[in-house]
Amino acid sequence: MSKRKRGKGEGSIFQRKDGRWAGFVTVGYAADGSQIKKWVYGKSRREAAEKLAKLLPKAGSGIVPEPAKLTVGEWLERYARAKAKEVRPNTSRHYWTYIEYLRPLHRLRLNAVQPLHIQDVYEKLAERGLSPSVRRHVHHFLKGAFKEALKLDSFVCYLIAPPRPS
Repeated sequence: MSKRKRGKGEGSIFQRKDGRWAGFVTVGYAADGSQIKKWVYGKSRREAAEKLAKLLPKAGSGIVPEPAKLTVGEWLERYARAKAKEVRPNTSRHYWTYIEYLRPLHRLRLNAVQPLHIQDVYEKLAERGLSPSVRRHVHHFLKGAFKEALKLDSFVCYLIAPPRPS
């Protein structure tokens, strides 16, 4: 069997002393320059390689903030900038308006968001007289941002049902 060197960004796979196979991929870099790695393990090389292949879309070279320090405001802005490349300009402008509506959540740590925090924001939006349609758009934006963060394994949050029209 020939040994093929894995390319840059493809991760590493090796056999441990205990016989299991391990693999990792660098998903980013911390502010101090150290690598942030995601590890996978398997009984065979193939199993480890399959698990590693699922991690490869998460690999990147950007600076990944520590999840415990990332705030909702920082994440929403990062998410809006990333989505701006995929949506129409007018939709992107709406995203920044939604971020303003979600200002009460901005200082919370991303991994500390609770359903009651979100429900409070939705109630305040209703008190401000925003239409059910706008509140629904804000909900879908927030839900999309949280889903993306979950994909990146940045945090664990609780998603609640969309706000009910009043």
